[in-house]
Amino acid sequence: MRDVLYRQDVLYVAKSFVLSRKLRAVSKMITRIAAIVTYRLVKAVTVAIIMKGFRTDATRT
Repeated sequence: MRDVLYRQDVLYVAKSFVLSRKLRAVSKMITRIAAIVTYRLVKAVTVAIIMKGFRTDATRT
C-alpha cells in the first residue's frame, strides 16, 4: 500500500514539475510578446509625435 502511495507522490511531483516548466515557458512567451507590443506602441507614438511636431512646424512658418 505504501509503495503505491509513494509512486503516486512521485508521479504527482513529476507532473507538477512538468506543469511548472510549461507555465514558465508560457509566461516567458507572454512577456516576450508584451515587450514587442509595448516596443511597437512606443515607437508608433514617438513617430506620431515627431510627425505632428514637423507638421506644426511646417504650418507655423
